[in-house]
Amino acid sequence: MAKDAQDSPTMDLRDFFSASEARIDRWRTLNRVAKALAGGGVSPTGGHAADPKALLAELDPLEELCGYPGPRLMALVHERLQTRDSTGFARLVQRISSALLSNSYRDDLESWKADEEGEARLPDVLPPSLGRGQSRRPYFELLFVSPAERAT
Repeated sequence: MAKDAQDSPTMDLRDFFSASEARIDRWRTLNRVAKALAGGGVSPTGGHAADPKALLAELDPLEELCGYPGPRLMALVHERLQTRDSTGFARLVQRISSALLSNSYRDDLESWKADEEGEARLPDVLPPSLGRGQSRRPYFELLFVSPAERAT
């Protein structure tokens, strides 16, 4: 039985043209799955879309090309899933998903931190430069394409 295109979490041609939206959608899906894991304490069932390992495997190629969350936070996401720290996994995935959705990682250094010991807070809706008379620090990401090994 063929799956409907909307039910399939694998990338297709329309995802190629809207990769940033597909990336955010996958993080939101992973966030829902992580909340289900943390809330019930049992692994959600329902096939490929409910498997956090499969969702992370789909995100990994995209995340290798993006500056945020970066290799350190991605390694921590994988580690928390492997060690079955469902609460820590859910918190970290929620933090990353929220930062990507609001673009707060560009202005807020808290988005880049792995520790969750502090008080949970929502990112500001407006950029820090609006309403406070402060200038905004420039943010950009740079992708190097080279035939050399990744480690070099």
